[in-house]
Amino acid sequence: MSWQQQEVFRILSKKPGTTYQEADDINKTIIREASYPVLEFAVRKLNEDKDSYVIVDGYTDITGQPAYNRGLSLRRAQAVKTKLKSMGVSAKRIKVVGHGASSPAATNDTEEGRMQNRRAVMHLSVGE
Repeated sequence: MSWQQQEVFRILSKKPGTTYQEADDINKTIIREASYPVLEFAVRKLNEDKDSYVIVDGYTDITGQPAYNRGLSLRRAQAVKTKLKSMGVSAKRIKVVGHGASSPAATNDTEEGRMQNRRAVMHLSVGE
């Protein structure tokens, strides 16, 4: 499998052109309905290339204890996996990783930054 084409989607983040996870979504694993077209696109790509697969990385902001954040980030990634499975993708083709507060997308010094860090990112590998 080559990584010739890699597509990255932010499923649970507050970034332009993506879904929003509101401030009151701290400690939650909600996939916003606005993300469904992105998930549907990924499912189409996965169905077109039976050798393709997806890695879902979950993240948190720095609030909370590190051990709790690792678990929450894994639950966020698993929420995406569960949704993809419900859309017909085999569980064998979905890997989930929880990173906790490591690799922040933005500063943790502001609420806006912390909102951006509460996310799941899907990496879709499509073969040649």
